[in-house]
Amino acid sequence: WHKARSAWQLYMQEMAVLEDKKELTIALRLKNILPTPKSFKGSHEMEKYLGEGLLECLSGYKVDLKHPELFVRALGSKTLVFGIVLTSKQSQKDFNTQRKQAKQAKRTEATCERNDDIIDLDTLILDGVLGKIEGFSESSIRQKCKELKLGREAFLEEFRLGLNDKLLVDVRTPKEFNRGHIPGAVNIPVFSNHERASVGLCFHREGKNKALELGLTYVLPKLKTLAADYQSQLDKHHKSKLIIQCFRGGMRSQSVAWFLCKAGLSVQVLEKGYKGYKTWGRSLWDVTSDLQKYRVEVISGRTGVGKTMLLLELRQHGYQIIDLEGLANHKGSTFGHIPFLLKGIEQPSTEMYLNRLAAEWFRLDPKQPVFIEDEGHHIGNVCLPHNFYKNVLRNCNRVFRINLPVLARVSILVGDYASCDILELKGWMNGMIEAIKTASRRLGPERTATAIALIKESKVDEVAKLMLTYYDDLYDRHIESAGGTGSGTGERKGRIIEVFSNCQTFNGPELVNSIEKLL
Repeated sequence: WHKARSAWQLYMQEMAVLEDKKELTIALRLKNILPTPKSFKGSHEMEKYLGEGLLECLSGYKVDLKHPELFVRALGSKTLVFGIVLTSKQSQKDFNTQRKQAKQAKRTEATCERNDDIIDLDTLILDGVLGKIEGFSESSIRQKCKELKLGREAFLEEFRLGLNDKLLVDVRTPKEFNRGHIPGAVNIPVFSNHERASVGLCFHREGKNKALELGLTYVLPKLKTLAADYQSQLDKHHKSKLIIQCFRGGMRSQSVAWFLCKAGLSVQVLEKGYKGYKTWGRSLWDVTSDLQKYRVEVISGRTGVGKTMLLLELRQHGYQIIDLEGLANHKGSTFGHIPFLLKGIEQPSTEMYLNRLAAEWFRLDPKQPVFIEDEGHHIGNVCLPHNFYKNVLRNCNRVFRINLPVLARVSILVGDYASCDILELKGWMNGMIEAIKTASRRLGPERTATAIALIKESKVDEVAKLMLTYYDDLYDRHIESAGGTGSGTGERKGRIIEVFSNCQTFNGPELVNSIEKLL
């Protein structure tokens, strides 16, 4: 019942907003585990079957197990279904009304974000503001921006070299920018998130003209300092020229570029905008014939052998690497998010992760070997591009499997997840316990309870040894199987080369020397 108890506690935390209601009628059913409620003679028998331990987390609430079908709500687990209703019919009605209103507002906002009319509305607002400037017209902007246009191929060549003296500016909203952008771009939005949402909702509810009026009130005050803001960004980044881009390279970026050009700044407009870069990035690993010119060497091995540490050591020795976990802000394991999350570093979106990976890959020298760590389909919450996973990681010619003694592996794991600076961070113990619970299905109830007890006693070495029993078999099957899913079906294409070290601590130079002899 550990899973059920944990899920109940999580559910109660989510419903904390309703704690001002004195009485809650709580109904529960364990789908596919317990028999259906009708097979019980009464709530007393069900309560007895569940046991007192599960019901402890419901203390302070009125428990009624007679009607488990009421207001059923599924949580993360497929086998657990929970329900909750308010005892008062009026309270229940109010709660449902608020819930519907919140869902409707969320759907409306999402619709406004996806609607091309709203994107075009940004352009109309800019046109309304810039129309007061002498010489402004849509035709004049398009004519001028033909001269300022920077084609994708020309941009990519400059992008490969770091853009030198040019600053790439994304004029989309911060929300659009955070979801995904070209690496190295800075965000100087025409609208803030709040302003864009307000204009979108106004357009949705009151029509185009009202939305235009509202948008003008936001943009007009910014126009006075727009050129100065861009100049300050140039000075801050020690650049002298601007590349302006929006989502599609349309009138949003062209209008801003026209205005800045009138103000005397050196400006170019990125053709096809961010969408062009995103489309290009997703096609990099599609054609296997183009990938054969790259010498991809995969570093693999069981957990705790220091694969990421070896990659960084190889970089110090002058080799090309792609640090997939570093790009994802995650160490790849069940506990991989903890060192980053406790320091306030979140994972990027999958879209942004792909953008970063495309930039790293594009800057590689095909004539030199590139070392990449063996990974699964997912690194925490981000997904590896399928074509990269299939055509690069699982299609490489050689896989170096690193082998270290158990003591060395334990030492590396403790350094990664329980070093002195990490232990001092608030929330470490709770984070570790929650991570162990997520692996409880594979660990089993006994080892899960043991691991949690050891964490509470700060016996991190013992926890590391215990977790090796969970990971080792899984990693071995992942390395050798064709698909890398851990199922063990089929054989991997690449030749697996064993690399051994007998040191009781990580010895990077020794491992690099061993790999160099095998290249």
